[in-house]
Amino acid sequence: MNKYRVIASVHEGGVWEQRFKALEQAIKNAYGIVDPNASVSVVWQRIPAGQAYLAGEPSTTSTVVPPVPVDIKQEIREQFMHAVCQEWMEITGCSVNEIIVNAMNEDMVAKYMQISQGRLSKSKAKSRFALMFITALLKKWLRGYTSFNINLKS
Repeated sequence: MNKYRVIASVHEGGVWEQRFKALEQAIKNAYGIVDPNASVSVVWQRIPAGQAYLAGEPSTTSTVVPPVPVDIKQEIREQFMHAVCQEWMEITGCSVNEIIVNAMNEDMVAKYMQISQGRLSKSKAKSRFALMFITALLKKWLRGYTSFNINLKS
């Protein structure tokens, strides 16, 4: 069974947290197009108000990065991204311009995560990862989903 960790970035506030479970299920359902036996987990990155802009205005756009197999056919990738977008818009009421799905090859996602972690010194990276991990586990235990604020304090 292949395991996929999806990163979803959403803006704090609004009704997001009440919809996380429905959105997670929609993403898991869409993976049936890519890999019917997939084990999927979603990690929610909460972006504080005023920390993301689009066209010079505060952004309401969400970004979903679901990794896909390297050898996936483009037609399947597009069907998958379309399914995620459609479900996301239905659940949240957002417009087509407020959801970005970037179905990157899983090897590229791994490389991206490695580079991202390399931005911090090793001592800070360890403490930030530990804090992120503890925060995510607490959210999962208390609320039923894994999430963290992008501005972790070390």
